[in-house]
Amino acid sequence: MAAKSTKSKKKPVAKSTKKTTTKPRKIEINKIETKETTETKETKKPTAKVSTKTVNNTVKMQKSSSNTTVGKKIVKLVICVILPLIVGGISAMITGDMVAKFGELEQPILSPPEWLFPIAWTILYILMGLASFFILQQKPANKLEKGGKIAWLSLYGVQLAFNFMWPIFFFIMADFNFALFWLLALWIMVLVLVFMANRHSQAAMWCMLPYALWVTFAAYLNLMIMVLN
Repeated sequence: MAAKSTKSKKKPVAKSTKKTTTKPRKIEINKIETKETTETKETKKPTAKVSTKTVNNTVKMQKSSSNTTVGKKIVKLVICVILPLIVGGISAMITGDMVAKFGELEQPILSPPEWLFPIAWTILYILMGLASFFILQQKPANKLEKGGKIAWLSLYGVQLAFNFMWPIFFFIMADFNFALFWLLALWIMVLVLVFMANRHSQAAMWCMLPYALWVTFAAYLNLMIMVLN
């Protein structure tokens, strides 16, 4: 009976030791897990800061690039508009007072007043420049469109030269016959530019259309002045 009592007493002692030994391990594991979570939170914070900085930098870069592109467009627009105005201004300076010289000629039917010519040509030169700007802004999708764009700009430069020379032939040289043939060549070039612009930019086509109509009317005036004078 004494031996059995001792055995029964030993069993709860063993159980108590197991319980006391397992509790600290669980506490240590919990501590390790909490440390790992705090470390991961601490490591995540600087990455979030870096990401916001990079986003801010990219936004600043995009704003600066957009500002530069807008500035380049404005410079292109000013150059395109000023170029034909300079051509027309130099031609007017060479020929002198074209309005007075035109008034001295015998006028045909439907001849407009003399003061209308400088106003009309100024508006047409501005529209011409806008048309060239719209063509320059077009981005060709293939080699064919790129070639068409280059051809349009090249023909545009040639017609500017013809436009520059016509008042010299008409007013200074007073060669109305040659001036008429020169103006007809200019008229053909302008019509081709209108047709080509329709493939690249509708805005450029509409800007060139008044120019084509005015050159048509100028050819009529040139023909009638040649006949009457």
